[in-house]
Amino acid sequence: MVGMLATAKAGHDKDRLYIIIEETKDSVWLADGKCRLMEHPKRKLKKHIQIRKKEIPEVAVIREKLLAGEDTGTIFLPKGRRLSGHKRWFTFFSKVSGRLTVDPGAVSAILNAGKSLLPAGVTDVSGEFKRGDTVEIAGPDGTPFARGLVNYTSADCLKLRGCHSDQIHAAMGSDCEIEMVHRDNLTLL
Repeated sequence: MVGMLATAKAGHDKDRLYIIIEETKDSVWLADGKCRLMEHPKRKLKKHIQIRKKEIPEVAVIREKLLAGEDTGTIFLPKGRRLSGHKRWFTFFSKVSGRLTVDPGAVSAILNAGKSLLPAGVTDVSGEFKRGDTVEIAGPDGTPFARGLVNYTSADCLKLRGCHSDQIHAAMGSDCEIEMVHRDNLTLL
């Protein structure tokens, strides 16, 4: 239901047009762009709203209400969950220092299962970077699909690429990280 247009069935806001921005089992969180902004949505029980079909005519309804001076406002939907400041920083503002190219199994693990990048999935390392630098993660075709903060230097990544978890401690010592890029320090592009 997220992204659908809805109106209240009764009450002081009966004909107000809302957009559903979040959904729980029994409730929805609504925004109208003016009185109820995305940052401070209104909670309503699902039984108290009427879903309106998300079609081109709905856009016309919003436009008509705006032109008539009603307080529907303009609504911009988020693409999903908001990134933390930390993830926003390395995704959009930090300089990319290198690239890790991964095999199809690693692409699937990151995209579909939300896993960290392990050295076993890395096939190539390019660029010169140190621990904590931002690297992009590319699939076998070279197209970047993620960005993250790397746990090793570029030289160590070259040594570890293709290594399985049990081989990492033998190569780097017992107090090293298993993940080349941990999921908490990784975002999808």
